[in-house]
Amino acid sequence: MEEGEQMDMLGEQLYSIIYPKYSDIAGKLTGMLLELPGSVIEEMIKDKRMLSDGIEKALCALQLSSASNSNSESTDSLGERLYNLVDLYNTGHSEKITGMLLEQKKEEVKKLFLDSKLLEENINVALKTLEQQNRIKMETPVSSEFDEKEKLGESLFAMIEEIDAENCADITGMLLEMDVCTLQKLQCDRRALESAVHRAQVALLPSPALDTTVESDLDSETEKLGEELYSYIISTDFRKYADRITGMLLQLPKKLVIDLLNSPDRLNMKLEEAASVLEDI
Repeated sequence: MEEGEQMDMLGEQLYSIIYPKYSDIAGKLTGMLLELPGSVIEEMIKDKRMLSDGIEKALCALQLSSASNSNSESTDSLGERLYNLVDLYNTGHSEKITGMLLEQKKEEVKKLFLDSKLLEENINVALKTLEQQNRIKMETPVSSEFDEKEKLGESLFAMIEEIDAENCADITGMLLEMDVCTLQKLQCDRRALESAVHRAQVALLPSPALDTTVESDLDSETEKLGEELYSYIISTDFRKYADRITGMLLQLPKKLVIDLLNSPDRLNMKLEEAASVLEDI
């Protein structure tokens, strides 16, 4: 059977299903659905739920079509109507395609409601654009991100050296754990960089409970608190930060540390806050 004959047959089947409920606009609804690929129409005819969804979307777009001539129509309203039409094509990218089409001037968007072929052409162009973007993303060498980080690392090292010459190497290494976009922002925003460096400096503070160079300066109570904190932290999801978080918490007043050890819920909140700071570095 030729394609034209097949579409005529599908059109007759659609019309016979739509007519009993929407006799006045059965022709328009059938015409809108016939813009879909034949395979999709065949599935709709076999699947009542799928057909019902398609008719509702077409009906929604058709019932609101008179508003397309109004200059006061909002972008949100246009977007909702356009989405309903785009979604009929079952591309799997309805939201993205709708957003791409809405980037046109409002008058151009309105033409899409009046010309189904123009709409289909625009959808196909958007699909090709999305496919091309995905292809480029897949073909981009993974090494390019490392190269970019290496360049950013050299630049940031020089800037961090002006802030903390003694720890600039360690701090730069910690900051390079961030993504490229964040590093680029730090490179352009001195205040943000100084804030990030400060957080890194806090994280680099030695753990009094574990650092033997300062162990002799600690009294027995602080040592005991440090051991209790460390033992608790390594039993949680934050075990990889146990050394650093222990050191950070031991900077708090002893009474507060004791209260935290006696209140697991409050202590867990503190652990989350400390880990969040370390993860941002």
